[in-house]
Amino acid sequence: MWKRVLLTLIAIILVAVAIVFWATSGMSENANIFFNTLLSKDYKGAYYGYVSKNFQNRVPYNEFVKFIKANRLDQVNNTSWNSRKTDGNMGELEGFVKTIDKSSIPLKIEFIKENDTWRIYGIYKKVR
Repeated sequence: MWKRVLLTLIAIILVAVAIVFWATSGMSENANIFFNTLLSKDYKGAYYGYVSKNFQNRVPYNEFVKFIKANRLDQVNNTSWNSRKTDGNMGELEGFVKTIDKSSIPLKIEFIKENDTWRIYGIYKKVR
């Protein structure tokens, strides 16, 4: 009997994890495309293509570019997200990005859904 209960709990946990990954897959995909766009130095493509209108209203393009360059986010070639959250039309990824020189940068990226697409709402460099 206890084996059946344990297997049921494991199955429920696996389904919950699968749902979280499915619900947040658009965020991680867009984050990867965003960083690839920055890696190719297409700052306008990253800004106008992947950040939300709210972000653009709060952060002018030139300030965005300064932040990206100052934090070497235009040198990211790998991402690793160890925390994924979603709550309706808001979500976030937390983890590390690796630069071309193998540096690791801790980040939190907040997302908002605009027209059924996850767009970046905020980017925060985490303190280790």
